[in-house]
Amino acid sequence: EPHKLSLSGVLLIVDQVYPSGPLEAVSFEHWNYTLQSNLLTPLNFLSSGGIELLRKQDSRLVLVAPVIIGSLSLPYYAPEATVHGALKALSLSLYRELSTQYIPFTEIRVGSFDTRNVKTSPGSRFPSPPTSSGSTSASSPSASSSIKNNQEATSAIQADILSWPENMRRIYGRGYRASAQWSSSPSQGSPLIYLYFSVFDTLKAKNPPRVVHVGQGSRCYDLLASWAPEKLITLLARSASN
Repeated sequence: EPHKLSLSGVLLIVDQVYPSGPLEAVSFEHWNYTLQSNLLTPLNFLSSGGIELLRKQDSRLVLVAPVIIGSLSLPYYAPEATVHGALKALSLSLYRELSTQYIPFTEIRVGSFDTRNVKTSPGSRFPSPPTSSGSTSASSPSASSSIKNNQEATSAIQADILSWPENMRRIYGRGYRASAQWSSSPSQGSPLIYLYFSVFDTLKAKNPPRVVHVGQGSRCYDLLASWAPEKLITLLARSASN
């Protein structure tokens, strides 16, 4: 019918930027913000009529989430690893639940992209929530990786370290600096338009797959985390922190 709109699908896009640093240096406010925006808000939507909307519209659900840092559960990135683990378990459970109702669900696992030509606002490395006096700040590995200049990336990492109390700088400073420099090493990445193509194809495919990998390193790191022995990944993480 003319002038009648239908819902193709619902996109749940979680943060690509997360706080980083030693666990004891990440403030409760940042933990609360991270879990609220990436887990509780999507769950609130789904349990408050979102799934019913998909059912009535004969629509589908798509989750877009980063995979590289979270899948490896690297040190100093506990918030991202926590969200990644929770979303991965939720996705599989939700897929099996919705498949009995013939509601397509796809998880798009995102790698790295070339964002050198993407304009960002100054100071937008991480959307810091209100913090109480004396709380420490945290930064994002994903934001550091998008910094165009190596000198700026090094300065940003140093600023993170200087925001910690003196005793934490002595304990974690060297390891965090090495780990952050490794995770923010320059990488051209895939063209950003590949993500658009993947989302469009997922919304239009007759039988969309449960998991779609897009972006440089997405499939590789996902397979590494799934198949490599835990001791090997721990060894790699330690070597990156030295």
